Amino acid sequence: MAVTGADLAAAMDAVLAGGAPAADQKPSLGCNIKWTPGNEPEWFPA
Repeated sequence: MAVTGADLAAAMDAVLAGGAPAADQKPSLGCNIKWTPGNEPEWFPA
């Protein structure tokens, strides 16, 4: 899937219009964030 920025633009438009961004969020891929053990989100693989 190509990165276009459309999701970011839609989220910004929703917030600026007084709404909320879509609840369906996808974690980024590539270089992951190093989480402190016990503080990683539930979607983060062990």
